[in-house]
Amino acid sequence: MQSVSVPDEVQLLMESYKEQAQSAFSDHLSGIYVYGSIALGAFASGKSDIDFLTVFQNEPTREDLTSIQNIHKRLQRTNPLAKRMDGMYLSAEHLGKTNQQIPSYISSPTEKSGRAIGI
Repeated sequence: MQSVSVPDEVQLLMESYKEQAQSAFSDHLSGIYVYGSIALGAFASGKSDIDFLTVFQNEPTREDLTSIQNIHKRLQRTNPLAKRMDGMYLSAEHLGKTNQQIPSYISSPTEKSGRAIGI
C-alpha cells in the first residue's frame, strides 16, 4: 500500500480537531479517519472538502452532539479551512452497514438532507 501525503494545512486542522475530540470524548472515541480526495492523494487546495469519519464506541449522545457543534465552531473561528470539513459521526457497531441498516447518522454542520442529522 502506498503512503499518501496529507497537505500541511489539512494536517494542522485535523490535528486540532483530533486533540479537541480526544479531550471531549476520551472515554468513548474509537478513531478519526480521513477518506475521499485526501486519502486518494488528490486533495486540491481551494477546491476539495475534507472528508472524515469520527467513530464512537457507542451511539453519540445529545451531549456529544453539542460538543461536536462546539468543536466545529471553535475550529471555524481559528481556521477558515474548517468550514470545508465534511464529517460523519457513527458508532463502531454501524461501520460497514448501509444507510438502510442504521438509524439516522450525524453528519457535518452543513448537511441538511438525507438521513443525516445536521449539527
